[in-house]
Amino acid sequence: MFGLKNIPKSILILDNLKIVSEDLKERIRHLLPNTVVDYEEQDRNYDLVFLLDYIFRFNLKYYKPISNAEIIFKRESLDMKIMTEGLAHFSNCEIRNGV
Repeated sequence: MFGLKNIPKSILILDNLKIVSEDLKERIRHLLPNTVVDYEEQDRNYDLVFLLDYIFRFNLKYYKPISNAEIIFKRESLDMKIMTEGLAHFSNCEIRNGV
């Protein structure tokens, strides 16, 4: 897809600003049909996390699932441009599994 080297197997979108529309969720599902995309944290390991909030903070029950994830922090919006930029960033990252 889009010439990306790596596609995340699982993505967490923490929408603390409540700005992600149902239409955007559907577009993300269409873009990434083989990727698990959660909008509430689950006890699973995430490859990529989008944090939408005014300040960089996590209020999580499970911290280990995001310990190896690439984190994209945005204060105002999430759209398909930001999503594809995040995927491109993830694709170019050196996956070191926390080492």
